[in-house]
Amino acid sequence: MVVISRRKILGLLGGFGAAISLLPGCCSLKRLIRLPCEEKSTWKIKAKEFWTARVKQRAVQRNAERKIGERPNVKTPFPYLVCDIVESSKGSLASQFRHVPLNQWSEVCFTIKNRGNAAACSCYVEMYECPFANYHMKYSDFRLVSRIVTSVLPGQKKEVAMQWQSTRPTNGGMVARCYDPILDPGALTYEQYYRQSNGFSWSQWIGG
Repeated sequence: MVVISRRKILGLLGGFGAAISLLPGCCSLKRLIRLPCEEKSTWKIKAKEFWTARVKQRAVQRNAERKIGERPNVKTPFPYLVCDIVESSKGSLASQFRHVPLNQWSEVCFTIKNRGNAAACSCYVEMYECPFANYHMKYSDFRLVSRIVTSVLPGQKKEVAMQWQSTRPTNGGMVARCYDPILDPGALTYEQYYRQSNGFSWSQWIGG
């Protein structure tokens, strides 16, 4: 047999009354314990005003984040892949290439990022050797040096190690790119200032 003291009973009743007082729509229960009851239309208006203000506030926050590049305006769900040849644990690709002899295979590193809101389960990462003037040229006209397939989660930054070999002592170029063939397809031509690709050119090979 469970014995409940009068103090516990009063405490339970007080808690029940406090909970009921916080529920704007339970007018019938409030009337039972003689609490004032707002009209249904009144608390509906208050709720609508609260959520309208909240939506406006979030819209302002999202727009501010988009302006500084922290929240890309992408579809849902959608990965947003970015190729960065500047940032890696071994430095930029240009600095690494200074120690890559011509016609020899070496390992180089660069970073890929997923700034979208879905995983890129089949992210293709590729490196091409190409002519010096390479903008608006098709990737099919470049020399594919290496390719790997990896996965990149939303918000993840991943460093990839790739095999590289340079064969152009003069007037050459390098292009690195990342794309998901299904969720974030890549362009067919190499364009300047495009998030999925990055590269540089040389009039004379900078390697050692």
